[in-house]
Parts: sequence; C-alpha cells; structure tokens
Amino acid sequence: MGISFKNILGYKLVIFIIFCAFLYSHSDHQLTWMSSGRVHSEFDWHTIKTDNFNVHYHEEIESIAIAGANIAEKVLPILLKQVELESIPKIDIILTTEDEVMNGFAIYFNSTFIWVDQNDAAVWLENKKWLEQVIAHELQHIVYFNKVKTWLLEPYSLGFSETPSWFVEGIAEYYTEEWRPYRSEIRHKYNVLKNTTSSMDPHHDGFSKIKLMASMYGDSSIVKLLNYRNKFKLFNFSEGFKEATGVSVKQFNEHWRRTINTYYYGYRSQKEAYEDIGLVSKLPIGKLASLTSGFKFTDDSLNIAMIGKDNDDNYYNSLIIASVDTTKDSDSKNKIEEVDNSNIEKKKNPVKFNKNEIDFGNFHSFLSWSNDNRYLAYSKYHYANNNSKVYDLCLYDTKTGKKKWITENMRATYPIFTNKNDIIFVAHTNSTSNLFKISTNKLEETEQLTFFDGDVQILTPDISSSGSEIAFAMSKEDGNLDIYILNLDTRDLLRKTFSESVDYLPIFVNIDSFYGEDILFTSHRSGVPNIFKIDRNNAISQCTDASEGVWGNQFLSKENLIVANTLNDVDSVRIVKINPNRVIDPIEPNLNEKYVTWKKHGPSIAIDYDEIDRDKYDYSNLISKYSPYKNMKHITSSLLPYPGLIGNTNWMDAIGRNMFSLVAGTYNYTLEDIRENFPATFFSISYTNAYNGPLFGINYFYNNNYSAKFYDKSSLLEKRDGLYGYINIPYNSGENNYSNHQLNFEGQIAKRTIWIYRDSLLVESDSLLIEDNYGLPKPVGGQDNFISINYKYINKKPQSKNWYLPAQGYGLETEIILGQRKDNLLYQKIGLDTYANYSIKNFILYSRFKFESSYGKPFPQDKAWFSEDSPIYVSGQRGSQIFGENLSPRGWRGSALKGNQMIFHTIEIRHSLPISIPVEIFGTSIGKSSIALFQDYGLIDTNSIHTIGYEAKVSILSNSTPILFLSYGQAQIFDRWVAKKAPYNYIQMSLINPF
Repeated sequence: MGISFKNILGYKLVIFIIFCAFLYSHSDHQLTWMSSGRVHSEFDWHTIKTDNFNVHYHEEIESIAIAGANIAEKVLPILLKQVELESIPKIDIILTTEDEVMNGFAIYFNSTFIWVDQNDAAVWLENKKWLEQVIAHELQHIVYFNKVKTWLLEPYSLGFSETPSWFVEGIAEYYTEEWRPYRSEIRHKYNVLKNTTSSMDPHHDGFSKIKLMASMYGDSSIVKLLNYRNKFKLFNFSEGFKEATGVSVKQFNEHWRRTINTYYYGYRSQKEAYEDIGLVSKLPIGKLASLTSGFKFTDDSLNIAMIGKDNDDNYYNSLIIASVDTTKDSDSKNKIEEVDNSNIEKKKNPVKFNKNEIDFGNFHSFLSWSNDNRYLAYSKYHYANNNSKVYDLCLYDTKTGKKKWITENMRATYPIFTNKNDIIFVAHTNSTSNLFKISTNKLEETEQLTFFDGDVQILTPDISSSGSEIAFAMSKEDGNLDIYILNLDTRDLLRKTFSESVDYLPIFVNIDSFYGEDILFTSHRSGVPNIFKIDRNNAISQCTDASEGVWGNQFLSKENLIVANTLNDVDSVRIVKINPNRVIDPIEPNLNEKYVTWKKHGPSIAIDYDEIDRDKYDYSNLISKYSPYKNMKHITSSLLPYPGLIGNTNWMDAIGRNMFSLVAGTYNYTLEDIRENFPATFFSISYTNAYNGPLFGINYFYNNNYSAKFYDKSSLLEKRDGLYGYINIPYNSGENNYSNHQLNFEGQIAKRTIWIYRDSLLVESDSLLIEDNYGLPKPVGGQDNFISINYKYINKKPQSKNWYLPAQGYGLETEIILGQRKDNLLYQKIGLDTYANYSIKNFILYSRFKFESSYGKPFPQDKAWFSEDSPIYVSGQRGSQIFGENLSPRGWRGSALKGNQMIFHTIEIRHSLPISIPVEIFGTSIGKSSIALFQDYGLIDTNSIHTIGYEAKVSILSNSTPILFLSYGQAQIFDRWVAKKAPYNYIQMSLINPF
C-alpha cells in the first residue's frame, strides 16, 4: 500500500509547518547575553520594587539602580501625559554592565534592557547624562507599545500596524531628547550631501520627520495618529497618518526631503568650505575604504597609524601602519595627496607609502605614538574576564613587529605617551572614569592619577610638550563636557571652559614657547564640531566655521599645523591641515524661516532633566534578592486553526535568563492511509537556562522532532520522541572577536521512528527494504540513548564574501558519542571535521577533511556510507535540525559503499564571477556566483574513490540573504578522465563552509 506523490508533498508541508511553529516558539529576543553567547552566571541579581517599576540589576551597580529608579518614576508620568495615556502596567528595567556596549532596547512586553557603564556617550549627550537619557528614551518606546495596543496579541498587532521604524524612533527622540550634533545634525548633513536621505538610520530621520510633522500639524496630530483604529479596531499607521494630517505618508516624506535639502544646502552655502580652512589631503588607507575612524602621525610624519576598512568587503576594521617609501617613484595609488586650495583638482607632492596591517578587529578610534616613534598604543575591543566584551590597551613594537596587551579588563581607552614613554590612559568602572598611568618597562604596575567618583566621564587627553600637564575633556555630575588641565606634579585641577555645549579633543600647541602653550579644542558651540583656541589668559577664539564640522586630531610640530578630521561625505580618508593661529568671525546664516521652523520646534510637554533628583528616594529598603520564578513574563502566544490546531506559548523571567516554550497541536488528515501511519497530535516543551552555570537547555519532543535526508535513492524521514538536553560553554582567549571555542555536551533519551519513501511511495513492507537489492542498510528504529561531547573552533573574519565565497578562515570540530540502543546494544562514534579558506589573489583555495569511525552496534543508517544520493544544505551550512548531510565524492557513480570508518577530503580552487541576474520573485532572487575546479577523495573502510571535476555555484537569496546554493558540475573518477570518457553531469545543493 502507498500514497501518491501529491499527498506526500502535502504531508511534508505539514511537517514543515510544524517545524516552523517549533522554530518560532524557540525564537527569543536578542537579549543582553545573546550577542556574545556568554551567560555571566557570576552575577548575583537583585530587584528594586517601586510603584511603577521592577528595577533588576546585578552586584556593584546598586547606586546606579537606585538612581535609575528615581529617574524612571520622575519621567514616566510626563511620558504618559505626552501621548494622553492614563495608565500602564508595571515595567521591568534591567540594568547591566556585563559588556561595554552603548545601547539599550525596549520590548513590547513592558521590559527594557540597558547597558549602564558608559564613557564616550558624553560626546553626543551634550549637557545630559546617559542614565537619564537612555531610560527616558526606552520608556517612551514602552509607552508607545501600550498606546497602540489592540485586542490582537503582540507582536501580531504591531506587525499588522506596519509602522515604519522612523516613526517609532522619532517620537522617542522628539519627546525625550534635544536636537544635537551627534544624534542628528551631522548625520543629516552627511545624508543630504550623499543624496541618501531615503536610507537614513531611523534614529536620525525619524527625529527630523516628527519635528516637521509637529511643527506643521501640531503635537495633537501625533496623539490623533496613535489613537486611530480601523473598522477592525486595529491600529494601522498609514491610515492613521492620513486621518491625522490630511496627507499620505508618501506625500509627507517627499515634503520632508525637500525641506531638509533646502535647509542644509542653504546653510552650507553661507559657511566655510574645507578648502577655505586649510590644506586638504587624503590618507593612504585604500581606494575602496569607506570608513576611517582614527589616525595618528608620528612626529616626523614618516609613519601614519590608521584604523579603518581597507576594503569594502570587510565587516571589520584594520589597524594599518603606513610608512614613507623613499625608494619608489611617486605615481602610486597609496599616497598622501595634498590639494591646492585654489584648485581642487591640482595635486602636488605625492608621497608613496608602504602599508602593513598590524591588527584587525574592533578598535577605539584614539591612537598614540611614543616619542621615539617605536611604539604604538591603541585600544581594542575583546573578550576579557568572564568573557565580557570590553576595551583594553595594546602596545605594538615596530622594531619587533609584536603586539601585547598592557591592560586587562579595565575598559581602557585614550592612551597617550609621556616624555618618558609611560602611557597615560582613561579607564572607567560603573560610569566613573579616571586617569591611570602605566610604564612600558613595568606593565604589571598601574598608577591611578585621579580619584573621581560618581557619574564622571573623561575623554580625549593630550599631554603638554613639557610633559607636566594633561588636558582632557570631562563631564561631571552636571553633564557639561568641558576642558580641564591636570598638573602631574601638583595634581592640581583647573577647569578651562564653561560651555553648555560639548568641548573636547584638546590639543596643546607650542608655537611660541615664550608665551607658553595654547590649547586648541573641538566644540559644538556652532551647532557642529568646529575648532576653537583658548590661551593662558582663558581668552577663546574660533578657528574654523565649517558647515559639515571639523575635528582636531593632533599638532604637527615640524609643520606648525593642526591636522583635523573632516566629515566623510566624499570619502573617509580626507583630512585638512590648519594654521593654529587662524581666527574667524562666524557668520549666522540668513535662511527663509519656512525651512527653519521644523528644527526649532519641540514638544509642548517636555521633560525638564534639571528637575530630576537621582537621590530623591532611597530605595534600599525595597531591595530584594532576584527570584526568576517570581518574575515570569508572558512573551507571546499564537494559535493556527488550520489545517488542524497548532498553538504555542512563550514565557521568560524578567531578566531574560530563563525561557520556557510550549508547542502543541493536532492535524486533521484527510486520507485513511495517512491517519494510519502518522500521528495526529504533537507537542514539545523546552527550557533554556542562562542564569546559573553554563548555558543549558532541556527539551521534550513528542511527534514534532523530525529530520530528513536522501537515503539510497529514497527519502528517509525520522522522528525522535523523548528528552534532549545540552550544555554550551563558549570561550575566547581575547585576541579578537572573530575566533571562538565552543564546548558542547549533549544527551538524549528518545525513541526513533523511521519512514522511508521510494519512488514517491511510502514503503510499508520489509520485503522492499532488502540491503542486497538497494545497497545501503535497512534503517532501524527503536530506543536511542546517548551522551556526546563536541568541541568546535572557528576563526573567521566577518566579510560580505563569507556568504557566497569565503576568502579566509578555518575551523575544526570533533565529537565523541557514547550510545545505547534497546537490548543493551552499545555503540561509540568519533568524528573530526576541518576546513580552511585561503585567498590567493583573485582565487580562493578551499579544503575540507572529515573523518568518522563507529564501533559496537550503531543504528545501520548511522554508519559511514557513500551513495549517489544528493546532499541537502540550507544557508551554506552542513546539516541542520531537519536536514542531515550526505557525503559522496562528486561525479562518482556506482553501488553504495558502507562501513565503519570514513575519510573524506576535498580541495577546490574557487573564483567569483561578476554575474548577477536582477530578477526577484516574491522576495527571492539569484545572487552572486562562482566557478571552481575540485578533486574529492573518499574512503570507506578499504574502498577508496577519487574524483576530479569542475562546477559553477549560484546563491539563491531571500530578501538579499542567501538561503541555499545550487551547483551544476561535471566530474568523474580519475580513471575515467584518463580513459577520456565523458564526465557525468550533476545538479545539487552545494556546500560553502561545513560550519
């Protein structure tokens, strides 16, 4: 008895739906620990319960948590009043310092997660503090979620509303923030000049769009939009926007585009151009570079250290040292090009540089050279103690070409060398920054120079030529970021500037030593960064008045010039050299008020941050030890009524460290033979723990844990019912963020049930599964209990090519399985899998080696085997929860081979093709392609196969992301090539990297 091919496809679709439902039930939000995969079970969590909040935090930040509770209680009533919302459920605020991250996020189930230990945020906060600003911003998101809530469960109601991100972020900024250079102004200038306003970050264009909307239609239009419900009592953004404003979203976006373009080009026309300020040059980082975040010249200008992307394919930064090459001619691409002010096309004095990448990864932008130009100090993001991701200092020796870490787990940035080649730097703990000093001769000894406490940030230090003073920017409790001078001999501290705008990047300038050193600094007083000077008499003069902004970098004493960064609207390698004695009278642009009103507009009900008292209430008596089980939250639930009944529900504790999921359902089969063979009821329960010990999970499956693969020219479907558990232990030594060790322990107590399809039929008779007739062993089900240990190491730089043609990186995976079948049949399996990619000019050399060996009595289908069955790969990965891998040398034809030991090796030479087919159907399109020459070698026990061939790969994209790769090739065994026989053709899913 069998069923038709059409009905088999229907059943497979059912399995796919069940699988998708199961995946959805396990899809967690990107919680604070998920980006790094580190649980941080060393934390001891506590809770402050106030009238409207549960503030959860871990040890060492109790004072920050109490301050956060006071801030939240103060701003929440204002946020509710702004959108005319009367009440809101109790909100969970989770505060952490586990990683050095400048971010926070809110979730629709009334929770917000915030990283509180910040330093560099002081630059874009102007005269505000991180804690007040981020709490208010994220709480506004939660207020928005509650304001637009409908009868439909979340997140489905939010999804149905089709609200653009710019509106969600825009109202949060409009109601809680001020228009500031870093938050908004600079990015608007950049996108206007680049003509990319249609693809702006929603944090930026959202702010200006809401300001424009409110200035044109009033604050009431925002509330009217949020109150809108259609005939189904659901919130729909487009319909609500039209009702609130009288225009469509498309019409408004076009009006916004014209308004800001007119404003910014009109403003620009009345300000200084970079060519007016000084001598414009370019750094020699690379012709494809799109970002250069930092640079520093040696005092003799013969070397430049630069941080940036040397290639647009890279998703990481490189630290590059470029050195003057006096042996080459000047017609090279890698050179500093100085541009004459009177003619931007006239280039002179080109200098050839040799470039050397000394490190890669994620870097802080601040660099420092030693006085003898031998050492380079810089700060790099890495895994430190407890695998927390933080910045620490590195020291590179140009003489030996070696790098070493000089701080550990200090969140250290802004290194500067003293005259004695000591290094002074900034380190911060729980939002308190201080200056420290370390000797390059005694790296184990660190001296603390300042002893600030409280919410204090220190940035951008510079040392005087005498070495006796340090100038730096500091934001104290009032929030102002101003210039201070510390006398290293007396430890006296002198405040130099007193502006509500940001003052930072001080640079000592010693042009006339008789009068002492002046200080040039960058300030936001003009609305964007510009350079100012303060002398010993505290007289301040303005040096530049650039429309797009200019940032001081360093003083070149040999040239008596300041070298400064520019806005990277043309490219990121442009710099300008400026006379430090330059003085300018700024011009206040005269613009049509019609195009300026939006920028001046603010909410009628605004938060007065000066009225917030962090210490108003001492919540110490309301602190209790955090209990996961007393703080459970419902995440989402869903019900799919057709073709049967499929539902799921998801829960987690408030801090996102304990997660529960349940999936259950029935399926109404219409054919008698399907009902007889396949179960109609299924469910699974899962628990994930990221709270105590390593990350671990326990799952129980019943009729919904399926896997499938091609087997002996058939389709093998297998179900495992039972208990499954795992423990994951990641580790990184801290060298870079792109290599990772992973140790996994797994265990299973389950029953295996199998079905096999042959020629589109579900085979029920054992007589049709005779090994001698078909080559591979007859699959067997039954009880399967096992434990396994798996170790995996991957070292791979993130690149765009990794999706379709990995150019570098390697990995290793090894596994040991100890299992028991029914009747005490024992088995053991060991495996090793490795791969490597190496770039050779325009080609990629790829190699993979895999070894498997089984002992005892494993399930027959789990033994090593080769057959003509094609593999199934999704997203370039080897296998998955639902698909298993079939390994066979490409181009091999013959009877199946089976045994207890297997060796498989492949080597390919790949080349990317500049071919793309711009065809898209329902979000699916064809992506990049490549061609390859390869040879495969396989060994099963003593039977070996050696094939050679060539193939072309093409990626299939879903919303621009590769989901699978297809290959067409011709290959055959070596002897057939020698005999000059025609190769075999094949089309199959293709592998990019095994893991």
